[in-house]
Amino acid sequence: MIEFDGLTGETRTGGTTFEQYLGKVLEPRFLLDAGVEAVNMFLPGTQLARIVVQHGVQQIIDRRNREAEPR
Repeated sequence: MIEFDGLTGETRTGGTTFEQYLGKVLEPRFLLDAGVEAVNMFLPGTQLARIVVQHGVQQIIDRRNREAEPR
């Protein structure tokens, strides 16, 4: 892990990941929503990308669940 301090320009190795820094696992949907909001400031229309990604992921989950059901 390499950390970069945007204010001072200093770089350090051996840092922590975002997950380790918070001390818990964040759910992927929250991270996707937060990322979309951040990108939306510079690139309008990113909500559509979020909708498409979430729909695609849900389709994959549903298909795997159907395949795992005993027949």
